[in-house]
Amino acid sequence: MAAENESEGGQATDEAAHSRQVALLQEGLDAYNRGDLGWVYEHSAEDIEVRTAAGLVNSGSFRGRGRFRTWMEEWQEAWSAMTIVIRNVEVFDDEILLVEVVQTGIGSISGIATKMEMVQVLQITGGEIARFHLYPHRELALAAVERMRAAE
Repeated sequence: MAAENESEGGQATDEAAHSRQVALLQEGLDAYNRGDLGWVYEHSAEDIEVRTAAGLVNSGSFRGRGRFRTWMEEWQEAWSAMTIVIRNVEVFDDEILLVEVVQTGIGSISGIATKMEMVQVLQITGGEIARFHLYPHRELALAAVERMRAAE
């Protein structure tokens, strides 16, 4: 997994902060892959913002830990088996992560094996996931990162 660090001026920012964010990301993904959704919920903010781009399973915008739980359970129901692997991570402004992933799984209804490349955008604040977005393409994810940075 490659990690890239940027600041507004394209300069490297706090390596220690980035390492903590990437380690938390990996820990969360490991928990998710082993089916430990409790870890994921416990590390999400009470008012977490969840967005899934059109064209992906469970597309829409949701807010709150309870709705996040429902969204995750619905995502899980679509797959009888699934694993997500990180291909690349970029950190912006110490809190925003753009994460390129590969998801492999078997459709729970179709039984068909699939492999999807997706891009996650997370904002991790104080050790909690404040925002979690899914996009089918890097360009859409980068636009979301820029919107988040502009709102700060």
